[in-house]
Amino acid sequence: MHFTLARCLISPPPVFKGFDRLISLKLRCVIISSKSLGSLISHCPLLENLELTYLDNSNPVEISAPKLKSFVFRGNIRLIHLNNVPLLSNVSYKPKEFSVEAEHDLGKIFEFIPALKNLRWRHDFVHVMLPYTLNRLKRLNICCITLGEFFALCLIRSSPNLKEFGIEVYGYLDGDYDEPVPQDAVDDIPASFSDMTLNNLRTVKIYGVTGAAAEMQLIKHDAITDHIEISAPKLRSFIFTGGINFLHLKNVPLLSKVSYEPTEFHVKAEHDVGKIFESIPSLENLCWINDCVQDVRVGPAEVIPTKLPYALHCLKRLYISGITLGEFFDVSFALCLIRSSPNLEEIEIEMYVVSHEDYFVHVTREAVDEIHASFSDMTFNRLRTIKLSNVAGAGAEMQLIKVLLAKSPALVKMVIDPYRMKAEKSLKVLTEITNFQRASSKAQVGYNVD
Repeated sequence: MHFTLARCLISPPPVFKGFDRLISLKLRCVIISSKSLGSLISHCPLLENLELTYLDNSNPVEISAPKLKSFVFRGNIRLIHLNNVPLLSNVSYKPKEFSVEAEHDLGKIFEFIPALKNLRWRHDFVHVMLPYTLNRLKRLNICCITLGEFFALCLIRSSPNLKEFGIEVYGYLDGDYDEPVPQDAVDDIPASFSDMTLNNLRTVKIYGVTGAAAEMQLIKHDAITDHIEISAPKLRSFIFTGGINFLHLKNVPLLSKVSYEPTEFHVKAEHDVGKIFESIPSLENLCWINDCVQDVRVGPAEVIPTKLPYALHCLKRLYISGITLGEFFDVSFALCLIRSSPNLEEIEIEMYVVSHEDYFVHVTREAVDEIHASFSDMTFNRLRTIKLSNVAGAGAEMQLIKVLLAKSPALVKMVIDPYRMKAEKSLKVLTEITNFQRASSKAQVGYNVD
């Protein structure tokens, strides 16, 4: 039985004996006394799922539910005391009010949840480590924290068996913090992890990184090279977005799935591009989202290599979005990745179309003419599916389409979604593509027109 109440007053009669078959209870914005709430929950012996959202209550509530497995809470967390929840494994907290006045305050929140496996926390707090270890915690998601103001590291230090970790940073501008983290406290972060290793960690997701010192230390910041280094020998999936020049995945032999969405991208020398992927030998799925890049700084044209100094032999699926194939840097980077991935099975590229005047460095006619020749020693024997979006008929786009059709003997389908253009130009683009030579007799080209 499932029961949901919202925006009402609950006042159980004295003879109320509870719900002996209730499995799920959701109370949202209700008015109920602490005594009545505690009694209601304790008289639901089969209760497995409990959600309490913004209750109008100012007194502590003791929750005793021996069969409870999932608990979602929004409100003043100091009023909740989980007393008898031996099976509780999934917890989501979004505290409306939260303060730490003594070291044991934080410890009280988790000390009676021995079976905790999945924790989602939307807030931040100051602490070093819990007085006990969350040995069963496997998945930790922390949202809306500010690593420039507080340390949100206590739960990580207290969870040695984590398999998945996600963090969403809420960044302030410099000077907006109520209590900025002292530099000596930032410097102490690596030492605070000296006695632990996250041997089971496989998936890390980091959103909204601003480059604050505490963030850098969390990901292990190398102050000399200004690179972020991540060492996680069992890591298999990694999602990153933020204002970081270069992310160095140093010891990730099993990492196969990577999504990178940079807000800054600086290339000063040819080897800079190579460093991004050189330590990911098992990379199979790469998603490069260029949509949010606000600051691109590149040196001379030759800093983007024709190929990486190594081949991405394991890469099967490549997705690139937000690139402009009339912009020299974007074209060079995309072609470099494709040339360096001989075993690709799927390619998807979503172009970003800008006016001719907005390019930083135009792709020259000479560079466009050289694209086909630069693939002369390559054949994509495993490439079966290609999708290209927002194709506007630019020279580099057409040359790339021509190369992929001519160099993919196993190709089954190429789908082209053209950019909005006049019917006459669209027809011209379609005609040109139709006349391109195809290495695969089974290749079908779909040209989607509204």
